[in-house]
Amino acid sequence: MSPLRILVLCAGEQARWDARLDVPKYMVPIDGIPLYLHTHNLLSELGCTDIQFLIKHGSPKLSGVNVTPIRPDITGDLADKFLSSRDFWLTSGHTILLFGDVWLSPSAAQELFVTQGNTIRFIGRLLPSNYTGCQWEEIFALSFGHDTHDILLHELESLTPKLNRPAGWLLYDELLRKCSVETQPQLVFSHINDFSEDFDSPGDYETWCKNKTRVKPVFHDAIAPNAKTKKASKNELKNTIKGVAWGVIITCIYVLIHEIVWG
Repeated sequence: MSPLRILVLCAGEQARWDARLDVPKYMVPIDGIPLYLHTHNLLSELGCTDIQFLIKHGSPKLSGVNVTPIRPDITGDLADKFLSSRDFWLTSGHTILLFGDVWLSPSAAQELFVTQGNTIRFIGRLLPSNYTGCQWEEIFALSFGHDTHDILLHELESLTPKLNRPAGWLLYDELLRKCSVETQPQLVFSHINDFSEDFDSPGDYETWCKNKTRVKPVFHDAIAPNAKTKKASKNELKNTIKGVAWGVIITCIYVLIHEIVWG
């Protein structure tokens, strides 16, 4: 397996969070521990040894994790949330940018470890969630190899703001156009439909906590990336085929809607 680094982005403005619970979003309590520590522990259990939390200078201290203070507004442009991590991208291997306000299920976290050469992979949700109560599509993380840095940087530096369209989705829209050409990197979207969620606002967090206590979470047990597994049963195989089919259908629907709405 090629070298892999996970950068947890915790240096955002948090304008919609409004200092809820008197802590940043990445420090909200989840089952008695801060969100950032849940993220670190989960990724460590899955075998990742290179995890860095990027925070703003002067932010509350994070204990038990590798912290790197950064300047989050290096250009003042829309893409700063990504570009502010540029100095820490691996020059050989895969880099993963994971948003610090995301709670990942074990099965969703495993998607971070799916790496492939000349590929840019978005991990998130293409539709409203029927588990968490969130009515929006979400991007949880971005995974890419060193061989895609040039096109990724080019698209980030040329992002043009659009009304109510977050930077992550603008980047996905542009790459969706560019990566349809055979000479460009392959673009993949890993659709996650379980209790994984992005806490953009206090309402997101409160709704998620309420639903998590009332509805039994649906996700598979965590399996280390290099673990050998037994032969899948027929039911597991059927579920896998169904999942892939639905993923293809959802992606096609998204592309169609994108072309109609965004042109």
